[in-house]
Amino acid sequence: MLETLTILLPVFLVMGIGFGLTQLGLVTREVQRGLVGIAYWVGLPCLLFVKISLADLSVGHLEGVYVAVFAAMVACYMVARLAGGVGRLPPSSMGAFVHASFRGNLAFVALPVVEFSLFAAVERSSNPEATRAAAEIASVAMYLALAYMVIWYNILGVLTLLVHQKNGNAPTIMSIVRKWLTNPLIIACVAGWLCNRFAVPLPVFVERTCTVMGQAALAMALMGIGAQLALTKIRTRVSWAVGAAIIKVVVAPLVAGVVGYLLGLDSLQLLVALVMSASPTAVASYVLTDQMGGDPDLAANSVAVSTVLAFASFSVILLVVS
Repeated sequence: MLETLTILLPVFLVMGIGFGLTQLGLVTREVQRGLVGIAYWVGLPCLLFVKISLADLSVGHLEGVYVAVFAAMVACYMVARLAGGVGRLPPSSMGAFVHASFRGNLAFVALPVVEFSLFAAVERSSNPEATRAAAEIASVAMYLALAYMVIWYNILGVLTLLVHQKNGNAPTIMSIVRKWLTNPLIIACVAGWLCNRFAVPLPVFVERTCTVMGQAALAMALMGIGAQLALTKIRTRVSWAVGAAIIKVVVAPLVAGVVGYLLGLDSLQLLVALVMSASPTAVASYVLTDQMGGDPDLAANSVAVSTVLAFASFSVILLVVS
């Protein structure tokens, strides 16, 4: 239990700092947007680019984590659509509900939890060298899965919200394609893969700059999420927000766990798949829902509720798998 808290508390305490500073009036809505914006547009792309560029893709058997997380996303999408249909949600709320149910915050929340978990696994191992090698493979599998899922989240997110839009808010096909092509995370993943695939040497100063920006991005993003929680007033559609959160942090890891077990993932890769699947609803789901005329209150509430529930979900996963 102590190790679990050691892994999770740094992540959620940084969120708590952002929450507290916002409550004190030191972080405004504009500052919160700036923190998340810098992390999204600069810091995280730098981190993804350098990690994928330098990853050893020759080790093999890296696709299992991605398959498990992808299966969890599809399952959440189907469960959410069924639940929303049975509950007769209006179109704009239906899109927000489904989107919040499957889009996880892999980069800003799952990534640091996974990294801390892998470090802890090496520290407590009786054979640290072998565990370190397995942890490095699991880390590479995580970044590859993250790269693929960023693309799927953006494609499925836009399509989901588009299907459930009011007639007057529908964007053009070109505007959707432009969003995908200019997404900084997708660009970073593709650029990193190309550098890796064609063995493009990465200058040391570029590697170090990207690493520093990536490390800074995690802190800014977590504080931004905490600030978002402080600025979110949960008033409407609370039951649906709770439903989306339960689908995201409970149903998703259950599906990922079953798929990962059937695929024969080792304990560390299974841990990665479970943590990624149990990550709370991404703040990006609220931003995209608001931009596309969905139900922003339901989207924001889902982010807040799922972030709180994710602590319990992560704790169970770490206690069971570690």
